[in-house]
Amino acid sequence: MALTVSSRAKQRGAQRKQVRHEAPYRDALLAVLVWLKNLARFSLWVGGLAFFTVGSVMLYRYIDRPLARISVDSPYQRVTQSEIEMLVGDLSSGGFISLDLAVVRERLEAHPWIASASVRRQWPDRLKLSIVEEVPIARWRDSGFLNRSGVALNATDNRALGNLPLLVGPEGNSRQVMSEFRDVNELMFGQGLKVVTFSVDEHGARRLKLNSGHEVVLGRGDVITKVRRFLTIWQGELASRQEEIQAIDARYDNGVAVSWHKSDVSS
Repeated sequence: MALTVSSRAKQRGAQRKQVRHEAPYRDALLAVLVWLKNLARFSLWVGGLAFFTVGSVMLYRYIDRPLARISVDSPYQRVTQSEIEMLVGDLSSGGFISLDLAVVRERLEAHPWIASASVRRQWPDRLKLSIVEEVPIARWRDSGFLNRSGVALNATDNRALGNLPLLVGPEGNSRQVMSEFRDVNELMFGQGLKVVTFSVDEHGARRLKLNSGHEVVLGRGDVITKVRRFLTIWQGELASRQEEIQAIDARYDNGVAVSWHKSDVSS
């Protein structure tokens, strides 16, 4: 049966009305689908991040295992194994990665007989140390020793150090005494002499003893100039008569006074 114009219009109106009613549901469904898609992406991102975090923590814990061995790959004499273990032992529990190597090095170098130290890790659980010990250059006062810079060192076993030169000076003045001793000894060495004792009294007067057995009084003032003047006279006149010399006084500005075994005074 043919539809009239009025019927076709009514049908199109009903279809448009139906479409208008279905559009909100379709839009809502699309919105839900988009939300679910974004939620899935977010869940994957969160899951991946959690997996990466847990994996990183497990890997860090695996690598940062407690240190099981501490070895020293350099020879040492003045520092004992027990002292090294005491300085480093409580730190070694920090782990292969978390251990602060700078702190370990500072602790080692705080030891009076360690001049410098290097610390490095060795996979999987070893800490390797390299130690450079202080070198005692001279004995200091009644007990103790000095390094090249004049820093006081203490040694419990000093039997092997008894032949070192003896330096004596006011307490707390070891750096200056060491500096003067090195300058004087360098000049003496050039003439085949060696200073075995160098002392400075509370008034600043210097006195030394040579390996030849002779004592030289230097007094106060410009010590280096006096030593050079003494060496000039020693080389020209005194070296050939060493056995005749009883005492040498180099405190003067224009010469050296010498006491002889066979005569009273000669200058």
